[in-house]
Amino acid sequence: MANCYGVQGYDGGGNQARWIFCGTNPKAVENPNYKNIGRDGLYWIVNGDNTPIFDQWWALATVSSITPLANQAAIDAWAAGNGYGGNCSACLSAPPPPADKYDCINAACIKNTVYNTPGFYASLAECQTHCGPGCGGQCISNTDWATIESLAVQLKNQDCS
Repeated sequence: MANCYGVQGYDGGGNQARWIFCGTNPKAVENPNYKNIGRDGLYWIVNGDNTPIFDQWWALATVSSITPLANQAAIDAWAAGNGYGGNCSACLSAPPPPADKYDCINAACIKNTVYNTPGFYASLAECQTHCGPGCGGQCISNTDWATIESLAVQLKNQDCS
């Protein structure tokens, strides 16, 4: 997975250059495109497998540092008012969503978000251990339920006095 990095150095005119980018084990290597036109000593940033991170003609005369940047706060601290180009939105991911929690309601394991319950159980498996496996909201078979309904109808028609 790619991570965010900041590279700092100087271009061929002696101007400071700062970029942020997504990469994997980045390093500075001599840029072969410039070497081919007689301009030795210009560097570009590549991934650990030597695939270019930037456009093939982007190069620095010197590379001062390549710094890992874990989040937006780290990018802001690294930039420190000096400005930069580039973007890390593709590799700065949002925190993972909270894990599902469960509660046992009527012998069924229900996600706590369904009825806004506290979520006493951290996983479905833990809930089922305490609540009973696989009830799914109905803990008797359809046949048994039909028998109960039939008996209820019979009782309803009887005089209980």
